[in-house]
Amino acid sequence: VDSAAERMPWARAGGATTTLTSPVHEAREAIRAANHGRLPRVVIDSTGNAGVFATALSLADRLGKVVVLGDTGQPTEQRLTSDVITRGITIVGAHDGLETAQWTMATITDLFLTLAATGRFSLEGLNTHFFAPSDCARAYETANRERSRTMGVVFDWRETA
Repeated sequence: VDSAAERMPWARAGGATTTLTSPVHEAREAIRAANHGRLPRVVIDSTGNAGVFATALSLADRLGKVVVLGDTGQPTEQRLTSDVITRGITIVGAHDGLETAQWTMATITDLFLTLAATGRFSLEGLNTHFFAPSDCARAYETANRERSRTMGVVFDWRETA
């Protein structure tokens, strides 16, 4: 679910089976319809937008999970809802550096490279903007101004050699 239609091809290329162009707070029935009448067991909030968290909690099925992947920079702005108690929602924080015995940086990297090498995760089109290092201010301005059309920003360091 994304309000920016421009990002939907990236979602599909990454394996999304259904994409919905909508503000997330208006997508509940469309999500349910796409999931055979049920809410999803797992909802991933990768927005980094504190206001999305409460909606994400409401979109997870009973006894479901909400994975918080996006960093708001101000986690105190994220608010719990009664869904956590009344529907038994589990909240899982995910960030690099949270390794387990099974999921280390080495196993995660190996899985990612395997998925990319076998074509199960396409890297095509993920880098949308290329800048010289001397244009770093313009790169950040572009990423902030054109959020719906920006995926990966690459600094081409060959210019400095």
